[in-house]
Amino acid sequence: MKEKTLIPMDHSIIYDKMRLFLQREGKNELAIRFGIFSYISWIVGLKKQKRKDELITFTSEKTIEETLRKLCRKEHKEDLLEKLSKIVIHYLQMLSNVDFVEFTKEIDVVIFSEA
Repeated sequence: MKEKTLIPMDHSIIYDKMRLFLQREGKNELAIRFGIFSYISWIVGLKKQKRKDELITFTSEKTIEETLRKLCRKEHKEDLLEKLSKIVIHYLQMLSNVDFVEFTKEIDVVIFSEA
């Protein structure tokens, strides 16, 4: 059995592979969603592993914006950056208890209403 603190990191890798697959399939909106999931899962793993310095870096507004900008640029959806940043920042404040169902709903509203 794997160390429980490493499971979110595995999820992050899986989400990123899903993002790549969706990009290749031309499903750009879903690729953004899974890119965000990958990012959030990595942060959850950092928190569980008590990697405080990295956690501070990954949760800074600058890093959030850079990460989301890359995802949105790849999918030609730069106009979504501000709204997605607000959602990610909001959910990072509740990192210990992220409700991924609600998180997904909020991301989807932004991504698919702009599609």
